[in-house]
Amino acid sequence: RIYASLISTTPKVDFLPTATLFHSRHLHLFLDGLTDYLPRALTCPALEELSISFLDDISGSHDTWDSVANMLSRSHPPLRSLTLQSSATFSSNSPRREDHILSILRHSPGIRTLSLRGQYLTDKFAVALKLDSKPGSSTNNLCSSLESITILCKQEHDMTAGGVTEMI
Repeated sequence: RIYASLISTTPKVDFLPTATLFHSRHLHLFLDGLTDYLPRALTCPALEELSISFLDDISGSHDTWDSVANMLSRSHPPLRSLTLQSSATFSSNSPRREDHILSILRHSPGIRTLSLRGQYLTDKFAVALKLDSKPGSSTNNLCSSLESITILCKQEHDMTAGGVTEMI
């Protein structure tokens, strides 16, 4: 297992070395405003478990979310478990992160376990995870192998009981 928690003394990274972790199956990242560049530097083709904690207000950065999706797109890993945790405070006025989460999930079709903590979600998220009963339908079935999902919302959210029921 590799646990990455880097502390940077400079706010901007001009040169970004890249690394391919050929045999790493588990990766836990703790990203803050100074280390949010890390997913841009990694390729992890054997990754089965990814856990990311977005600290402070870093979860508000589109670049950080995009870099995670790009890392998964670049790596094509056999990802089975994904945890995304945010310590930021969200409300209905907060920018939506669910589009970024859905983008990450599109690069992770084999996920069996999904844990989202501290994210602001709506019924759009539940609809995206709903299994479509029509074979070959491309509208849903985002994570057709999903066996376990944990969603913990700290604050206000717009995911309704009806949306979750439809997903199930």
